[in-house]
Amino acid sequence: MDFPTRLKSLRLQHKMTQEQLGKKINVTKVSISGYENGTRSPDVETLQKIAEVFDVSIDYLLGRTDETVNIYEEFRRIRESIPKWGEDAGQIALDETKNVLIKLIERGELTPVKAKPIIAFLDAMIEEFESDDGPDEGPSQKSDND
Repeated sequence: MDFPTRLKSLRLQHKMTQEQLGKKINVTKVSISGYENGTRSPDVETLQKIAEVFDVSIDYLLGRTDETVNIYEEFRRIRESIPKWGEDAGQIALDETKNVLIKLIERGELTPVKAKPIIAFLDAMIEEFESDDGPDEGPSQKSDND
C-alpha cells in the first residue's frame, strides 16, 4: 500500500476529517487532500507528525512495512529511557513493554515471530533488575555462625 492510500485509510479509521488532521499537524486541508491523492508529498517533519498522530512508524506510512509497530525501535526507546526513570525504572519499563504488547494485540500483529524478541527483552530486563537487587542492596544476610 502506498503513502496516499495508507494516509487516507488511517485518517478514516480514526474518524478524522482532512481538516481535523491538518489542524493536528499544522497543515491545511488542501495539503492533506494533496497527500491523499498523491499530488503533494509531506516533508520529513510533517511525516513524523503524521506518524505520531496515528501512532505508527514512518516505515508503515511509506509502505515499507505492514507492521504498524517497530518492536525493535520501541524496545530501544525503552532501554534508553531507563536511566532517566530512576528507582521506578523497572516498573515503568514493564508498563511500557505491556503497552507495546497491547498495541500489537489490538492491531492483530502479535505473531510468534514478534513474541520472541518481546520475551527476550523481558527476560533481559528481569535479569538486569534482579542483578541490581543483589544481596548487598537488601537486608544483611546473617549466618548461624554470627
